[in-house]
Amino acid sequence: MKISFMHTADLHLGKQFKFKHIRSPYGDFARESLFNIFGKMINTAKKNKIDFLLLSGDVFDSPQIGMQDLERFSALLNRIPETEVIILPGNHDYYQKYALYGLIDFPQNVHVFKKDTLEEFYFSEKKTRIFGLAWTKDTYHELPFSGHVDLREEDNNILMLHGDATHASSELMPFNISNFDYFDYVALGHIHQHQFLTKRIAYCGAPQPFSFKDSGDFGMIVGQLENHRLETHFIVTQTQKYITININVTPDMTIDDIKDACIEAAGETNYNQKYYRFVLTGYARSNMNIKILDDLLAEHFYYVETDSGQLQPDWDIDKILAANEENVIGHFIKTIGTDPKDPVSRKALYYGLEGLMQNGGEA
Repeated sequence: MKISFMHTADLHLGKQFKFKHIRSPYGDFARESLFNIFGKMINTAKKNKIDFLLLSGDVFDSPQIGMQDLERFSALLNRIPETEVIILPGNHDYYQKYALYGLIDFPQNVHVFKKDTLEEFYFSEKKTRIFGLAWTKDTYHELPFSGHVDLREEDNNILMLHGDATHASSELMPFNISNFDYFDYVALGHIHQHQFLTKRIAYCGAPQPFSFKDSGDFGMIVGQLENHRLETHFIVTQTQKYITININVTPDMTIDDIKDACIEAAGETNYNQKYYRFVLTGYARSNMNIKILDDLLAEHFYYVETDSGQLQPDWDIDKILAANEENVIGHFIKTIGTDPKDPVSRKALYYGLEGLMQNGGEA
């Protein structure tokens, strides 16, 4: 029998985002965007009469999610009574009787795995069996299941797992995908970047990036099964992007020159829902107040932050040494050298000079 499904995971609803600008509203906006994306998924399932919505773990970011978010989540699922929703708790939202999924009564179309032993939901009218095992604690050094599952030829057979298929020594339920390649489809969660490990085994990835560590496209997998023939498509769902750009600074550049270089490097005019981080490298004038760069860029971007941790001041070492030959600054320069070739020594020279100059040294 032909069925359709949507496979998503790692929504991390309720996530507390942390940005460099602590007092900014961006964390609230990013948190709300996750619910907005999930709402769009629900609308897609309803419009296309999707048979199964597979949620492969970490739907919520923490067991401490409030009732408002739980009820909001349940209300969204109530919009698709003709779609069977299968929830597999993961390491962030592991199943507990008195937390998260144990706190509310879900609509009849919602089915939650509750044990860390292999369970099965059978939908006879759609000739589909869906297997899975829930997390019931936050650490598993191995998959708490081994052996072969006897499958029926006349059924669609789907397995849901949340864990690490990439590191055998992981504490986050490591498993070998070759043990499950006989299923029609294996819907994985945990890895935030989508990837097909085989034609039938896939991480759908997170629907939205969460930080500057995330790159590439984020979305969900939509598929169909008929007589064990599988067809899948990856659909992009993300509404925001995190973009990191390196900017090389030279001593002749003013603070406005650096600002213009950042804007030019971004190369866009529409910055809505895009989070920019500019990493400054090279050498800047030693008297430059680089801290004001964030404020200068703020009017041009939806969100922007700068990282000047790799930026070094353009000290005139020979001039400073000549003026401080006999004091602590001079002795420090002589110890390291005026032009060390080793990058670590060079950093030590610049950072040390900056500290000495700020603490009463004479130049």
